[in-house]
Amino acid sequence: MSLFFSTTYTDLIVSPSSRRPLLSFFLLLFLVSSYLSSGLTVTGNLPVYFSPSHPHNTFRRAATSAFAGGRSLPKVQLNVFFGLDGDNPLDREGVDPQDNYEGRVNYNVKGGDGGGGLGQLGADWNAFNGILQFCRSVSEDEELVAQSAVGGNGSGGEVYCFAEDFVTYLAESGLAGGELSEGAFDDHFGTEGHAAWSRELTTARFGEQQPFTGVYTENGATGVTDFAFVNANSNASSTVTVTEDDDTAVAFAFAFVTFNTTLPLTQTDSSLLENRVVMDRWQEHVDEYNKGAGGAFQARQNCDAWYFLVGGEEIVRSTGAGIFITLVCVLAVLVVGTGSAVMALLAIGTICGIMVVLSAVMYLLGWR
Repeated sequence: MSLFFSTTYTDLIVSPSSRRPLLSFFLLLFLVSSYLSSGLTVTGNLPVYFSPSHPHNTFRRAATSAFAGGRSLPKVQLNVFFGLDGDNPLDREGVDPQDNYEGRVNYNVKGGDGGGGLGQLGADWNAFNGILQFCRSVSEDEELVAQSAVGGNGSGGEVYCFAEDFVTYLAESGLAGGELSEGAFDDHFGTEGHAAWSRELTTARFGEQQPFTGVYTENGATGVTDFAFVNANSNASSTVTVTEDDDTAVAFAFAFVTFNTTLPLTQTDSSLLENRVVMDRWQEHVDEYNKGAGGAFQARQNCDAWYFLVGGEEIVRSTGAGIFITLVCVLAVLVVGTGSAVMALLAIGTICGIMVVLSAVMYLLGWR
């Protein structure tokens, strides 16, 4: 091989008649390889880096195997939380990074008591109706939300929303003529009858391993008892509710709803770029809601898939930065070693060409 490059190949490069076709071939190879390598996608399947016994893999197998009992296929969940501080939702100051304790939750108290606690974050009806309309509008987005003949709340979009549950409660009980209104909300939301109905619904959903939805009221009690069911042994599960003859309005402090998404069950079925597009579309819905909420009862989204999306993007960025730094270091060494910047640049060009051709081969092999 050394003899070939020092004799035959050198003769070919020296001769203009053979050098030009040879260089044209390499240029064409580089251009074709660049085009092919541009189609190479980065898989979102980061869990492969975890051992089979890793807690995430154990949880994911359990969650995706029977998570949506009562549905034809299991779904990946996305939660939307309401009432957290948009800038700093979690205070971990003074917390040991290795401690399992996650810090103190910062609630959004704009318009409330301003004391950092569970203040009144939005006028009762406005907060309720805003969340209800959010759930209904987002559930109509068939590209993001799983659709079924009977969704989580009797609609096509599979959304589990305590506000929609209340609408169902009014219809089934015949209260307020079965119609939702501000008066019906003030009279019946969080009453003992509503709480009992919610407990029964939550128990049924729990039995089918379906998602939860819920709300905390301003005094830390549960106006809707999904939380009471989950936290049956905690102080937060106080049965204090607004009774039917009580004129006290419910003030929401924290709430969350759950959507069954169209995301694939395994990250291998989608690329990082595809997942980024989906995440941004979800965020557009959240931003639109937050804009209408005027800062009073802000929403934040969370999905298990986003951890791997962000982690994958960071791996890609760090890999690119590593390659760039390496090439810079190699260039410096070559300039010093050869004493020629031209030779060093030609060598770097050769290395870059090899990486491009290798990427093209990976694409042709169907690798991701």
